[in-house]
Amino acid sequence: MIRVTDLNDIRYIPCLLDYISSDSTEPIYLSAKGRGFDHPDGIALLQVIFLDQVFILDPVKHGHRLFDVQSETEPLHTLRSIIQDPGRLKVTFDIRSLSNYLLREFNIVIDGALDLQILDAQRFVNDDSPYLASLSTAVLRSHGRKAPKWIQRKVTERIYKARSFVDEKGGNSAPLYDRPLSRKVIFYCSLDAILLPYMMAAFVAAPERSRSDALRASRLRVLNAISEGFILNGPERKLKEAEQYLSA
Repeated sequence: MIRVTDLNDIRYIPCLLDYISSDSTEPIYLSAKGRGFDHPDGIALLQVIFLDQVFILDPVKHGHRLFDVQSETEPLHTLRSIIQDPGRLKVTFDIRSLSNYLLREFNIVIDGALDLQILDAQRFVNDDSPYLASLSTAVLRSHGRKAPKWIQRKVTERIYKARSFVDEKGGNSAPLYDRPLSRKVIFYCSLDAILLPYMMAAFVAAPERSRSDALRASRLRVLNAISEGFILNGPERKLKEAEQYLSA
């Protein structure tokens, strides 16, 4: 069962830090939601997913304080230090805009990251399509066989929910910014905590060479996104990148 916690009160951040530090072998999943990285108020919330819990953080409200609040048990232990720790695995899907956003707004450089979109691109490097896979497509083909029906249902639900929050597609993004969060938003956020770990299982099962290549290419992708100031939210972000990211 997935639990979603809205950490609107910054006083609870030390509890989050202690929780995600309880097992350093488990990956931390990161994602963001909002109107888009190219809007001044584009990021409505950041998600930190650990084990079976989703923690929703408000970077607009709390700013730098969100990342600099210290653990009560380990001084100097902050979200900033965890995100920048190369020894702690952070898992995302399409890390480009998120990495540039964290650097631009909070002077944070993600290190120790795995971009699952890179893993998909490397596995399907001979795909004739000029486009990178969406999260939905990547999840469905991640295990090299037809996804189980319950995963197919979750993918369909995520597609539908995501569209409902996109203004340009007739949806309404306002609920992402409202506090307290509605049940609709909480359910939407919970889907990432199901689909990302499901895809991560394919990474764990991959040969060591493939895992190493994906991690190395993910780091290159972060550095490239930062150097280019990547904030695209349009069709351009869907195009496959230079061959170096696919072959790493």
